[in-house]
Amino acid sequence: RARKEIDQLIKAKPGDPTGYVLLGELQFFSGQYNEAEETLGRNPALDSRFPQAHYFLGNIALQKGKGDQAIFHYQKSLAVDSRYLPARVALGEVFLNQGKTADARNEVRKALEIRPDFPPARLLKAVLDRGDKNYAEAERELNALVKEQPDNVFILRQMAAYNESRGRTGEAEKNLLRAGELRPEAPEILRELTLLYIRSKTPDKAIEKINAVPDNKKKAFHYELLGMAYTQSGKSDEAEKAFKKALEKDPSLASSNAYLFAGYMKAGRVDDGIKKLDDLIAQNPKNASAYAVKALLYQNQGNMEEAKKLYRQALDLDPNAEGPANNLAWILAEEGNDLNTALNLAQMARKKQPENGSIADTLGWIYYKMGNAALAREQLRFAVSKEPDNPQLQYHLGLIYRETKEYAEARTALQRAATSSQDFKEKSLAQTALKELASLK
Repeated sequence: RARKEIDQLIKAKPGDPTGYVLLGELQFFSGQYNEAEETLGRNPALDSRFPQAHYFLGNIALQKGKGDQAIFHYQKSLAVDSRYLPARVALGEVFLNQGKTADARNEVRKALEIRPDFPPARLLKAVLDRGDKNYAEAERELNALVKEQPDNVFILRQMAAYNESRGRTGEAEKNLLRAGELRPEAPEILRELTLLYIRSKTPDKAIEKINAVPDNKKKAFHYELLGMAYTQSGKSDEAEKAFKKALEKDPSLASSNAYLFAGYMKAGRVDDGIKKLDDLIAQNPKNASAYAVKALLYQNQGNMEEAKKLYRQALDLDPNAEGPANNLAWILAEEGNDLNTALNLAQMARKKQPENGSIADTLGWIYYKMGNAALAREQLRFAVSKEPDNPQLQYHLGLIYRETKEYAEARTALQRAATSSQDFKEKSLAQTALKELASLK
């Protein structure tokens, strides 16, 4: 009926944005996000006097995981009408999800100044208060909201999160069960309930709840949640079957492939794990993390050529990925063939993670290989300060001290490496170096 009225409005006034904005809203609420984006993303809707156009475009961007684009549209919506509260609260929620709590609070404050009783703004304020451990204020507001709107699913979900954070798992369960009764088809509610059961170490409750859904009504997300619950229960075979069933229902479900990979690695099924990584890469050839993880597996197997190739592919996709950069730099340093490239990679990784001792070790080891013992010593001292019980770091520091003729310090470091209870591949070299040091003055 709504569509019929909207079509008549557009036909009567084809240049008026009203009908197009309404059409975009209708498409959005019908789940037709691409169609809604097409309708609202052009004139006469886009540059109209209606803040709803950019607000719903922001919601669509958020659905696609484009947070910065969502912020742009919400701010454009507010530029049209600064008192349009849905956009104000939505902007605050994005800021909160990005960890910008001060910006989120600022948006909530502005919303509540316009309308102190606006439930979405009050709910977001309660979430912020909980995050700031202002529990009394958060609980007061949440209880008031639940009393005013006992059947509001969003409020019930936040009440559940609050109750769990306060150790009231039973109350959180009741909140989510009630939300599920109100919206039985909502996957996010069943997911939150399943995760609650997993965190509270009662995965059998999750399994029972999910299996209560008839098989002919189970979707991919049901089987994925079932796999997660089985994993927590230690039933790896059942978990594998559930994840594979999820992928039968939805082959594009990358998360189920990721869960399968984790399960294979835990069971020591490295070849199956590599095949699963290949599935992830096939689904998303731009998945830099999948290339990096696969490279690490080959590196641990000693297949350095394949590892280097995959690390380079990961860096081609994400040049600022410090993990692949550090690991590739280490391999190059060990080979000693391309130390300048290794240095550039390690310096980038060190800048990205200045407190990481392992990355400092990589950079220091490269300086050592390049003959710059003073810079190497600086990096290894830092690395050892972060991980004093790491025998490999002590071994590297000992060799560097030997190079700078600081023999007492070298002896101390090498002694710690050589007598460590931990195994590492250079242990015999550390013992040999310690013996050789005895002849030096």
